[in-house]
Amino acid sequence: MKNKKFNDLKTGFKNLDCALNGISKPCVITVGARPCMGKTTFMISMLLNLLKQNKTCFYFSFGMSREQLVQRIFCSATETPISKLLNLDEDINKNERSKIADNFEYFIENVVESNLFISDEVVTVAEISETIKKGKGYNYKPDVIFLDYLELIPDQNETLTTKTILSEIKRIAKDNNCIIFLASQLSRNLENRKNKQPILADLKECLEYMSDIILFIYRDAYYVSYEYDKGRQKTEIIIAKNINSLPTTVKLKFKDEIPKFTD
Repeated sequence: MKNKKFNDLKTGFKNLDCALNGISKPCVITVGARPCMGKTTFMISMLLNLLKQNKTCFYFSFGMSREQLVQRIFCSATETPISKLLNLDEDINKNERSKIADNFEYFIENVVESNLFISDEVVTVAEISETIKKGKGYNYKPDVIFLDYLELIPDQNETLTTKTILSEIKRIAKDNNCIIFLASQLSRNLENRKNKQPILADLKECLEYMSDIILFIYRDAYYVSYEYDKGRQKTEIIIAKNINSLPTTVKLKFKDEIPKFTD
């Protein structure tokens, strides 16, 4: 017990780390939410927090291209509004352009040259496992793997069930002694409820017992009109399942113009 390392990962969010009570390898963490709640943004924010801790991270993007993902990572890392980055040749003054140029230098030094591998190739779980094994030219294995997201992971033989795919993901975590963040869509049925906060029943059934930790992202402002500073940024991270502590909820801020999550 003395020698066991119970806290292999800190998310970088102070209240979330306290509530999780430590995350140890191997571990599969499901991040579930309805569309537009910020699953990818949450994963990117977590990724950047881990890179600051010198963690080796592999990010497999199934929903957007490598270029789109890197744009988002850049904006989140440097707190550059994504609208500014996408309109560099239009309504950008000299000072803003200079600031973005400085941000690129920071980005290259602190993100591009870190232990980060990004893939936007549409690969199966078996190919993910093989990529990690080969390291794609890297001399190290990942501490953390991000899979964004479950429903877009292809089945090469069109015979694998979600349960089988999840079993393989669980095996990858064990074989590589790493932590896997797995984004997943929630059932549309919750939109018919008066209380739209996610519950375990909104997940695919096998995710409930295959995941070591389950986090739901919920922003009430998506359904209710709030003033910007009073509700739009407030986000609940619902810890619906946690092998190391009791379920609870913590609050984060969602900076949607960047986009980024912060304490």
